[in-house]
Amino acid sequence: MKYALFAVLAIGVIGARAAWAQYDDDQNPYAADAQQIAQVRQEHLAELMKMPHVRGVATVINDRGEVVLAVEVDSPDHLDEVSSKVPSTLDGFPVDVEVQRNADPPPHRHAESQPN
Repeated sequence: MKYALFAVLAIGVIGARAAWAQYDDDQNPYAADAQQIAQVRQEHLAELMKMPHVRGVATVINDRGEVVLAVEVDSPDHLDEVSSKVPSTLDGFPVDVEVQRNADPPPHRHAESQPN
């Protein structure tokens, strides 16, 4: 039983190391873009977060395989409004505007539970 468990763990460790190898900076085609776009995100984060309905700014690889800035909006109702205010590129990187993923609605407060 000990040997079987050890074999499973060893295979898991070897598999995990092989999976991580594909993400070495020398081999990862997105590594240089990821570093540059992280800097662009940091430079523009404050101004983007000041916009109404913007809840976050992320760096992602979109469906087209591009490294982009994703400006996350609180509701589908505000998508067009924010899209019209955000530039389509920032410092050469595409900008996508999308509804925030896994957004929790704001907590509902009952009148009797609010502090006086």
